[in-house]
Amino acid sequence: HKLVQSSRFRQMHGRRRIKKSEVDQAKKIATAKKIEKYKEITSNIMLMRKNGKLDEEAFELTTNVLTINPEFYTIWNYRREILLHLFSQITSKTEEPKTTPDDEQKKSVDIQTMVLTCLKKELSFTEAAIQSHPKSYWIWNHRTWTTEKLGSDCDWNRELSLCSKMLDADRRNFHCWNYRRYVLEKGKFSDVDELAYTSKKIEQSFSNYSAWHQRSKVLPKIYASDPESLRKALDKEFEFVVQAFYTDPSDQSAWFYHRWLRSECKSREILEHELDMCNDLLEIEPESKWTLTTKAFLIRELGKDLSEAYEVLDLLKKIDPDRKNFYESFASISLSEV
Repeated sequence: HKLVQSSRFRQMHGRRRIKKSEVDQAKKIATAKKIEKYKEITSNIMLMRKNGKLDEEAFELTTNVLTINPEFYTIWNYRREILLHLFSQITSKTEEPKTTPDDEQKKSVDIQTMVLTCLKKELSFTEAAIQSHPKSYWIWNHRTWTTEKLGSDCDWNRELSLCSKMLDADRRNFHCWNYRRYVLEKGKFSDVDELAYTSKKIEQSFSNYSAWHQRSKVLPKIYASDPESLRKALDKEFEFVVQAFYTDPSDQSAWFYHRWLRSECKSREILEHELDMCNDLLEIEPESKWTLTTKAFLIRELGKDLSEAYEVLDLLKKIDPDRKNFYESFASISLSEV
């Protein structure tokens, strides 16, 4: 009876139950076939490039390869070579005897339209690729090249929106942050608006190192022609960054920004205030590594008695033994050189 039940269980609806080992084997075979196919395609495309083939067939093959493997930078280079060749062909095909100025203008418009169509398709291609591979350097690089070719015909507002969308998905995507800086410059966007954007991203997460870094890039640009206003703005930044310290003193992002602020600060009074802030914070979190490290820096920057700084470093060696050598080096040389 049990044997009959077991047989029925294995042959539900008249089909044999497939073992997991058989499924795994089938997957291995399918994967092996895909790998062989990929090798064949890449071999063909590399031969095409070697033979100087720059036609639409080669272009389609680059699409196939890059869809599978967007990190294949040689194929991105080949793709650009093909596009430039196709653009030159579009131009040469339209260079026929012109009868009137109107004919000449019409042909010029036609050339521009065809090239723009190709470039906009490239934007669609890279945008789709970025969704799957948001941290691929080569995709962002190709998108930069494409927008450079588009020039004034590029929709920079759309590019900025894409950056914001990608940074909502991953706030630390430094490839996207780098591209965003490029877009801001090309699109001549407001630095004041970008500062507000960094504030929003930082308030969402104080650990957003990239947003703090972006802030350090934008502030000097806003006040490039007004050093006194820059000084006042930087002084206020100390008030802003302290919120992050009290939220999570173990997060290094804000402390690195704080170090940049100190390097720009000309006010001893503010540095003294920051040292007091560190002491206050240490009363709450006495073993906060970054607070202690900053305190040691501030003691040196203010020209105070280094014996207290050495005591701080001794404590750091105990609570952070993995970086013991760093703290010993810190203590043995001028702190300002570390």
